[in-house]
Amino acid sequence: MATSGTSITSLQALKRYLRLTTSDDDRLLTELLDAATNRIEEFCQRTFVSATYKQFISGSGSGTLSLPNFPITSIRRLGWERKNALSVDASTSTDLRATVEVQDNQIVLKRWDSVGAETETSIAFADYLTTALMAAQITATTGWTATSDETVMCDELMRQGGQDALSASAQLYYLKSSGADYRVDEDTGRVDLLSSQFESQWYPFDPNAVSFPRGSHNIFVDYSAGYAQASVPVALQEIAWELVSSAYHGGKHDPTVASESLDGYSYSTRNAVELRDDQMRRMYQYRRNAE
Repeated sequence: MATSGTSITSLQALKRYLRLTTSDDDRLLTELLDAATNRIEEFCQRTFVSATYKQFISGSGSGTLSLPNFPITSIRRLGWERKNALSVDASTSTDLRATVEVQDNQIVLKRWDSVGAETETSIAFADYLTTALMAAQITATTGWTATSDETVMCDELMRQGGQDALSASAQLYYLKSSGADYRVDEDTGRVDLLSSQFESQWYPFDPNAVSFPRGSHNIFVDYSAGYAQASVPVALQEIAWELVSSAYHGGKHDPTVASESLDGYSYSTRNAVELRDDQMRRMYQYRRNAE
């Protein structure tokens, strides 16, 4: 049976709403449910079903950091001190250029030889989980050498554009875990640094005593957030049911027809899963950064 673990309501709950008992349309319903979830999450600017995140957040220069996904269930690591993780060198002296880039899920090595021919090699984090393993694989790649300065998970590396690795070693960084104390408001995703080591002074008399450094995507957070699917707020589940119901029943005339017009009547499946104004009003309280 078709299922989707990332939708904000279950296929079974949706079928109860639609009063369907057969599995004939399960695949279609699952696809519509995923589409409805995307519409809701785009509007609310957050995801709702529990997941694990490794994200780089921009520091505000204040003592407060707002994580984009909540409610928070755990924070495993939070840090902002930049430390060197890998040193990468192009080892062919006749190369004209050589760069190393850290993307979301891989390291990309590029070389241009003495006649300008380009060679590109991508090494996925999923295949080489640690910087020690990554350094060994880079060294095994023709034209490259690398040293692991500290062994950390590769997906914790700071994302960096192409760094010159020919004239000097390219330095790839990670953000070290902070030793600072902080308090977490799980329901809102707010993290507050504490200006005192004593719990009795957690509401600081000097709010500027400790602050997250200001910067662009300069704070790394490894955390889990979201609801179990069955615990997503009922109001959001109801909107998902409404969206799917409208698209499902509206498309029963002929699901292979993208649009049609006849005697003043028109229908388009392109807008089959679209939010109405009243649905958006019902979701404002769940929208990220809503006042």
